[in-house]
Amino acid sequence: MQKYLFVAMVLLVWGGANTFLYVQSLPLFGIPRLGPWLRGVFIALALSFLVGMRARGCLGGVLEVVGTMWLAFMLYLTMLFVVVLLLRLFNRWFGFAEWMNFGRHTDHHRAAVVAVYAMAALIVLAGHVNAMLPRVVHLKIGIDRPLAGPLRVVAVSDIHLGNVIGARQLRRLVRTVNAQHPDVVLLVGDTFDQQLEPVLRSDMGRLFGLVEARHGVVAVTGNHDYFGLYADKIDYLRRCGINVLCDSVIRIDEGYYIAGRNDLQGQHAQGHRRASLSELLQGTDTSAGIILLDHQPFHLEEAQRAGVDLQLSGHTHHGQLWPLNYITQAMYELSHGYMQRGRTHYYVSSGYGTWGPRVRLGSRPEVLVIDINATDEPTDD
Repeated sequence: MQKYLFVAMVLLVWGGANTFLYVQSLPLFGIPRLGPWLRGVFIALALSFLVGMRARGCLGGVLEVVGTMWLAFMLYLTMLFVVVLLLRLFNRWFGFAEWMNFGRHTDHHRAAVVAVYAMAALIVLAGHVNAMLPRVVHLKIGIDRPLAGPLRVVAVSDIHLGNVIGARQLRRLVRTVNAQHPDVVLLVGDTFDQQLEPVLRSDMGRLFGLVEARHGVVAVTGNHDYFGLYADKIDYLRRCGINVLCDSVIRIDEGYYIAGRNDLQGQHAQGHRRASLSELLQGTDTSAGIILLDHQPFHLEEAQRAGVDLQLSGHTHHGQLWPLNYITQAMYELSHGYMQRGRTHYYVSSGYGTWGPRVRLGSRPEVLVIDINATDEPTDD
């Protein structure tokens, strides 16, 4: 039921936004000879997202890339057209600009629509460039345990492998990770975007075999990993040499545990609850450091009560597209970045990839490097 409600909400928003944009774009569709072509392009772009999500193969991949970019255009075109409508409303009241009386100045109306499309294109282009420039975030933390030694962790969340984020981006990520000389690499959920098929088509997972880390790669599930063939995705990661933790714990270096929780989406996809933290950590050595991977950063106080030293999460993308970051800040106690509560350290990553369009405004893609040692104060470079 939850899945169908989500789909219905997406279709309602998608249909309403495209209808609004179609009406606002009518002055362009009235241009002699060119107008019908522009109308056709608009309809094709509006439908590309839905068709691309259902299609398979290379054509489906191209349509998904185009359709998701149109989602970003939809957001900023809608915002800009609303601004124009508000300005026209104020002009009707106060009469400060005769040229905005579009009923008398059709050419001005058409020019305003062109200007809105041009501004939206510049905004989306800037966001696309930003999404292609991940940063490396360095964090040092000290935990109050008799540790066996320092540990360098490289954590990456929300890669979203699929048609939009492909082998080229994953190869670049592996190079960035190896340059940090990690002891262990942690994938904090949403390794996949939607379907497994585009990942298998290019066998992207083979690139994880190029990661150089003493303790290899450890992963947990995210909500997107449950979309499509969940069990096949987990099996594929394990065949690629990744240790996938599904409500399970491993010990490394004799001084650290890594605990991985099933994502909350799994409760709906699999039909049974995930283990509580007390159940998950039962029997662990209290003198060892505990690193918890939990994709969605809900109920952060649970980690503190369970004696976790470091919780790593993702999921939020820190909104990905401004001003959606204000929504994630309202939804989550920590939408992005570092926080400490008692002896427990938290970091919520903005993620490496993107959901939908490869566009980011208001956040940067990132790779997180954490040095766990005796340092008292965290530093975020």
